[in-house]
Amino acid sequence: MIDIRSLPLVPKVILIAGFTIGIVSFILFLRYPIILILMKYSPQYREFIKRTLGAKKIKKTIMRKIIFVTGNPHKVREAGDILSHLGITLEQNNCGYPELQEDELEPIAGFGARWAADKLDYEVMVDDSGLFIEALGGFPGPYSAYVFDTLGNERILKLMEGETNRRAVFKCVIGYCRPGEEPYLFSGEVDGEIADEMRGNGGFGYDPIFAVSGVTFGEMGEEEKNGLSHRYAALTEFAQWLKKGQ
Repeated sequence: MIDIRSLPLVPKVILIAGFTIGIVSFILFLRYPIILILMKYSPQYREFIKRTLGAKKIKKTIMRKIIFVTGNPHKVREAGDILSHLGITLEQNNCGYPELQEDELEPIAGFGARWAADKLDYEVMVDDSGLFIEALGGFPGPYSAYVFDTLGNERILKLMEGETNRRAVFKCVIGYCRPGEEPYLFSGEVDGEIADEMRGNGGFGYDPIFAVSGVTFGEMGEEEKNGLSHRYAALTEFAQWLKKGQ
């Protein structure tokens, strides 16, 4: 075995440097698990890494998790596609939350986000969406999920028989909250109309009867729909807020 203390200065420096590079390369090859563990349990090491690599590097390395409280996996997938570009992963949780009886989506989403954040003791997001049909006085609005489960699209079309005013708005409000804090709200909407019949097999919920420029969400491909949907608009606003370092 070589006694490193007996080596001349230059070979000693080369040997130490090579050993250090090897260790760093091994850590990088394992995609940072050792760094992540040390940063989680050692505040001193976390500060050292921040000074060495910089805050931006740390943000890129460590994925941030937000719990999405919903029973709808379609919403989770749609939101995940947008937020993943910010280094954010979503974990679905179907714990539910008490829904206020309100005429607007904002107070429902805000209350739900704060309730879920305190219950789970973690940062959460909720999605409250609604279809507002002008000829029906905004019905089903905030009660869209319940109405869809009980009546379905066919009965909505039945209510619209003979109606010439078929204008409708799809709205979405994203509620985000941390435990013990006040919620933040992000909204989006898209104007359209109620089709004369169900068309298309894509999407979910009211997608087969809600049309934009003559094409229902159910007829659109997932990428096309997500690019103009009410949920996409709300998630984009939420993502822009997160990018500011929130």
